[in-house]
Amino acid sequence: YLKALEFCNKALELEPGNPFIRIERGRAYHYLKKYDEALDDLNAAIAGIDNNEDNRFDLSAAYNARGCVYLETEEYEKARADLNEAVALDKYWARPHKNLGLLYREMSHRERQLALDLGG
Repeated sequence: YLKALEFCNKALELEPGNPFIRIERGRAYHYLKKYDEALDDLNAAIAGIDNNEDNRFDLSAAYNARGCVYLETEEYEKARADLNEAVALDKYWARPHKNLGLLYREMSHRERQLALDLGG
């Protein structure tokens, strides 16, 4: 992912406002566990993509990627909102559906653990 980050940085020097490069760099930061940087790029990508029929998949990809960052940082409500938005934008793309499943599984584990910790 360091190499991907390097390529994205070079590409952004040539096209600083390109939201699609920001999605890819945001993903690279996510995998490197640099969550603040990932969110900065994904927020910029979402803001930079026009919400029209031609861009629905790309916008869905940006919301899905940001939702995954929120899932990993345990911001479950933000993750749910972004993953639901990704599904709404492109209901036929399987990845956000899968990530919603992972989110609900993680939330279920947390609720069970909390109940055990409280003696329930």
